[in-house]
Amino acid sequence: MKVYFAGFSYALPKSHPALDWPVRELVSFWDQTRGTKKLDRVLSRPDVFLDSGAFSAWTRKVEIKLADYIDFVRRYKDRVSVYANLDVIGDAQATWDNQKEMEKNGLNPLPVFHSGKEDFSWLKKIADGYEYFGVGGVAGKDITVPQIIKHLDQIFGYLVDKKGQVRHKVHGFGITTLPIMLRYPFFSVDSTAWVLQGRFGGIFIQLDGRVLAVSVSDRSPDQKKVGKHYKTLSGLEQKVVEDIVNKNGFTMEQVAKDYQARDIINIRFFQELERTWKRVDFNPGIVQGSFF
Repeated sequence: MKVYFAGFSYALPKSHPALDWPVRELVSFWDQTRGTKKLDRVLSRPDVFLDSGAFSAWTRKVEIKLADYIDFVRRYKDRVSVYANLDVIGDAQATWDNQKEMEKNGLNPLPVFHSGKEDFSWLKKIADGYEYFGVGGVAGKDITVPQIIKHLDQIFGYLVDKKGQVRHKVHGFGITTLPIMLRYPFFSVDSTAWVLQGRFGGIFIQLDGRVLAVSVSDRSPDQKKVGKHYKTLSGLEQKVVEDIVNKNGFTMEQVAKDYQARDIINIRFFQELERTWKRVDFNPGIVQGSFF
């Protein structure tokens, strides 16, 4: 499973001495049109996923013109690994028409299906014609984790063969909930979970075979919650957290105060997840992969 770090250039706008390896990044076309990123530096990375940014634009009631997006993709397509279709939230036909128009212009965008927002027949249509496509509709304040599970169980249930093996490569757009990421055999995902956790004072760790988010900030309200903050863990558990922090080149004092230290630990956590992830057959109701 490939993990593309959404928001990376926002969180760490300059090169950090602790980041000496390639970082996969999701780049938004809509962000580029607002001049919020330095494109040349971002596109110097070896693995970049270009998204239209349609969801962000839609939430702000801004329209992205297909012709502008096509021109942008044509200009930079040789410097990105994947570029998504310009999807139209809530209009599957318009999304499909954009896909075909981009293809007529000699492009090969990643098709997009919106879970829970489009009729299932559109998923079948996409799956019949494409090996690799994206699933959106699993991010936003208006959708709950049980709803996401219901939609994705149905999607992956359709995509598997009789042996439980997924016949397609699926990209999960905006997967910010770690249990969702671990539940399904995604080929790739993009996520802001790494930075959201760090900015709220936490880091991701593995403890006794479990994946946990532990608060470490000295400003976190979790300091009074047993088992939620480093200070309320058992002595043995604190030692595990300290070892992880130290292994990443930081001290507990640093991660308690410096959000970028937490960012870096969380980036490395997801890169390790990517490196050690073992994909298994899909079986609704159980976590699909393992770190071991």
